[in-house]
Amino acid sequence: MICELFFNQSETIVYKTPLTSSFVTYGTACVSAYDYRTLEEGEYLNDAVVDFYLQWLHNNVLPEKNKEEVHIFSSHFYTKLTR
Repeated sequence: MICELFFNQSETIVYKTPLTSSFVTYGTACVSAYDYRTLEEGEYLNDAVVDFYLQWLHNNVLPEKNKEEVHIFSSHFYTKLTR
């Protein structure tokens, strides 16, 4: 299970709630049980999962010296910008 990796991070909060509620949060990214199911084979990847993973990569993989130079935008940023 890919979420086990995130459950061990100190910034991660795990919720056991109904299907439409937050399942895992990391920073400002929230992944519901519905979003999590998009990780199954043959499913299209959900934007919430992409946002969650990019935030996790930025905080845990990116070297400290590069964190101030790199900003991760939400997958909805461009859509909101062009309205």
